[in-house]
Amino acid sequence: QYEAAGYHGISGFVRFIDRLEKEKGELPAAESMEDGDNAVTVMSIHNSKGLEFPVCFLAGCSRRFHKLQEEALIHPKYGLGVKLRMADTLCKYTTMMREAISIALSKEDMAEELRVFYVALTRAKEKLILVTTEKKLPDRLSSLAAGLGEEERLDSYVVANANSFSDWILTCMLRHPDGQALRELSGVDVPVLRGESIPTMTVRFALPQPPWEQEAEEQAEPPQPDMELAERLRRQITYVYP
Repeated sequence: QYEAAGYHGISGFVRFIDRLEKEKGELPAAESMEDGDNAVTVMSIHNSKGLEFPVCFLAGCSRRFHKLQEEALIHPKYGLGVKLRMADTLCKYTTMMREAISIALSKEDMAEELRVFYVALTRAKEKLILVTTEKKLPDRLSSLAAGLGEEERLDSYVVANANSFSDWILTCMLRHPDGQALRELSGVDVPVLRGESIPTMTVRFALPQPPWEQEAEEQAEPPQPDMELAERLRRQITYVYP
């Protein structure tokens, strides 16, 4: 509507909004979504609770969980736990009470993250697409695979020590029948789950050439040394003032 009036450009639109604010003007509200509308809805996991969609993208799965770093921790049942400071060296060290409270709060935080994750996984009717980003995927997969055993269920220690939704997803996919590509990258012999009730999943990499393969190519042909620069540096380092 703004451009239909003969105006163009983002800077002009910003000035237009500024004038509306100064003159207490109002724009018509956006139309509300209705069930069955052919549109994409972007919302938080909390706001999606109770809703269902044909296809859902769960983005940002690599977002790191909040880890407790505060010097003083408070728990409604266990009370207060603080770090202490040594008067002579001013070094701070934790206490048994603070560590106990930290463990209790961490368990409660992880339980809440699991509940939120469950909500996100149960919004899709037909297809669920989980999107995660890892800087060094092979290293992360190797670390996660090292914590897997022969048991069908994941160990509670592995679940509690995850840093993100991505860790939970990748850990499960390492044992999934369709996770062969991830197992090969991890370099670890991981037992695969078998059963008719396991849903079908697909692993795809967004980059046509993963960065770890690019790094391998770069390491295969190291750059040649610059002998002229090396000689200039040698002369400067060994220079003796008169």
